[in-house]
Amino acid sequence: MEAPKLTVASVSPHVKAFSRGLSAEQWSLLAEGKPDNDTRLRMADMLVKVLYCIMETVSNTLKHNASVKNVRKIVEETIFHSFSEALGVDSVQGPSSEALTDLITKEVVTQAGSKRPVQPKPTNSMIRLVCRMLKKFAGKMCCCSKKQRRHSSVQTSSYHTQAKRNIDRETSMAQSVQSVLSVKMNLIIEPIVEDVEKVEYNQLQEQFSRETQTAAEDIAQSFTEYISSKDTESVQSSPKSQQQEGVRAKICNFFARMFAKASICRIFSQVKTKYHSEANVSDDDAVNSLLVDVEPVLQTGGDPLGLIHRLQNLSRDDMLELTGDLSDLLYSHVTGDRALESVREGSLGTEESDLHPAATIYNDIRNRVVCFLSLTGWWLENQVSRYSEKVLTLMENETTAQIPQVTEPEPEREDPTAAAEAEHRQVSKTCLRFVISTLIRKVRKAVNGDRSFFTDLESTIQRMVDETWAQLKGTDVNIISRNAENLVKVVFRDIRRKWGSSWRVLFAMEQGDPEILQCVATSCKTHLMKPRSSICC
Repeated sequence: MEAPKLTVASVSPHVKAFSRGLSAEQWSLLAEGKPDNDTRLRMADMLVKVLYCIMETVSNTLKHNASVKNVRKIVEETIFHSFSEALGVDSVQGPSSEALTDLITKEVVTQAGSKRPVQPKPTNSMIRLVCRMLKKFAGKMCCCSKKQRRHSSVQTSSYHTQAKRNIDRETSMAQSVQSVLSVKMNLIIEPIVEDVEKVEYNQLQEQFSRETQTAAEDIAQSFTEYISSKDTESVQSSPKSQQQEGVRAKICNFFARMFAKASICRIFSQVKTKYHSEANVSDDDAVNSLLVDVEPVLQTGGDPLGLIHRLQNLSRDDMLELTGDLSDLLYSHVTGDRALESVREGSLGTEESDLHPAATIYNDIRNRVVCFLSLTGWWLENQVSRYSEKVLTLMENETTAQIPQVTEPEPEREDPTAAAEAEHRQVSKTCLRFVISTLIRKVRKAVNGDRSFFTDLESTIQRMVDETWAQLKGTDVNIISRNAENLVKVVFRDIRRKWGSSWRVLFAMEQGDPEILQCVATSCKTHLMKPRSSICC
């Protein structure tokens, strides 16, 4: 049987949509090998769509003969040409693009007939390869990017300013939480809803504002209970109390719901626009009506993390059921008609050119829903916890800053020696941060400057600093600016000697291997606790 031809015309639009969606600042970060969360989300979105575009060709033509060899015939050259066309360059061919093609081929064969979402792990591997592939072209794209965000950096800054102002004033806890949630929510949904029609976008924002207020009241109540019991012995004995985990779970669930609803609204808007002649939609209250009907589909009972658990662990049957429910719902809201069985059956295993218009619309919706479920699984695995952690940290920091100090009748005079020691420890910890961050840069440089390993470099640095500092506590290790640079050299030498190569060191750092932190701490002790010397060599 002749292998089907996957054309550049079917893949290139997804790559172009990604490249046009990045601002000059984001291309600049990509050139440095440090894509932000927004860029990674856009990459994941693009890759999931490309995968399903290829899978559709495979399933419609190769049926049960989806071997690596046959899929490779479909994929070869298409990926190279699609990226070249989108970036406006002669060729992107190289080791990274070859590896990307191999990985896409493997994933298509793995997914063929599985009816399950694309898993986060292979998606992350593909994102890493795309980062490497695009790195040398990012400078050119940075210069020619004309991307304007719906929320500019000035507006985003105003969101942060307003959130901070609301927390600084003596407002209720619920108002403070609502401000913080609104800031992060807008950052999360920005890449999802940027191409949603203005009328629908405004309706979505109004609905989300109401839902944010409701969620903030619930989260604020749980957070207040957590803060009030924070000083008890039972809470102090556990770094992650049950109250804290409960607050974190509610924040995660809120963001997950907003992400899912924004994605569903995007599908609705895109399909309505694409099939405007067949669509039967009243713009007055279209989004509100859709979200009301979506609510029961997303309902998961009383478990704060129920939605996340459900979307992260979709079985084949769950995938088919949820895909069908959402496809039926979206179809009815776009066309004003109920999805008949004949429409559903016409969407499966039929050439699109032979489909009835109604079945064509349903098929398009169904494909978009499948992509949404895969993208959501990736986002829940990789990003939702980061946003929730930032929200919780901000709430804790600002609340601590507002706690009134008890005025003693005769306050004790501050011990100058204790103050000097505290300042000395802070300087030493700041220098340790310099050592860790410089060490990571040095390891990266040793592997040809590859910066694509860490999904969140700042968090990695902070984690390594905190855990190393904990191991140095109680020792007389004294890290100062004068010995910090030498310390980087000797620590680098010690960990390379133990792990054998810079690549292994890099992998250990990325995976959070506790043994490497132990090695860093031991090296600091060895080289900074020598008699009559405050320097490392």
